[in-house]
Amino acid sequence: MKKLVLRISALLMILILIGCIAEDYDVGVPRAYLLADDSLRGEPMQLTEANISWSSSSGEVTETINDIEEVGLSQEATIVSPNQPASLDFKENEENGGDIWTDPTITAALWKDGEETELELNDSREFHFPQTEGNYVLAVEFIDRDNEAQYIGNIVIEETPEQNAGQLPNYADMAMPIITKMSSADSNGVVFDHNYTQVCWNNCYANSSMDVAETIDCTIVGG
Repeated sequence: MKKLVLRISALLMILILIGCIAEDYDVGVPRAYLLADDSLRGEPMQLTEANISWSSSSGEVTETINDIEEVGLSQEATIVSPNQPASLDFKENEENGGDIWTDPTITAALWKDGEETELELNDSREFHFPQTEGNYVLAVEFIDRDNEAQYIGNIVIEETPEQNAGQLPNYADMAMPIITKMSSADSNGVVFDHNYTQVCWNNCYANSSMDVAETIDCTIVGG
């Protein structure tokens, strides 16, 4: 009798372990979120499911989108700054139990006019958006065992007015400036003596005034 009880207990333990393993694997499509602000502490934005091939005992989910750029650009836009830090997060689908992954492969890229720019993710799924401004579609791939899920979002990279403050405007051409002294008796003004030197205007850096192609003549005021 004692041996029978031990066998039944062992069988129950095996069934419990099998149930736990099955529960870990029996999960639906996870939800993907983008966290994109300078401190990485803002509100996450849920990404839209795109191409999905996912199977579990809860059922199979299959979705196919031929043009992810068209669908992605139709989503509400998220505006970020050039080189802004961001991160990806994945959460268990509340309609299913268990963990959502074992050791998934996660990649991310930006799409614009049919061209793909891969984003470099670190171990915490953090990355930086590129410097180039424009309207992009963010595509995130989540692969776990035989299951695959793709998520997309509409991303606009542009500098904010605060970032532009204090920057010189981009002039294609500028006439040589002069300084005139005005008086009530002479409405035409008198031109100061002056000379000129070549200086850098846009895209400047230390000791580069003679190396930058875009230069102008600048007035040096004389006495």
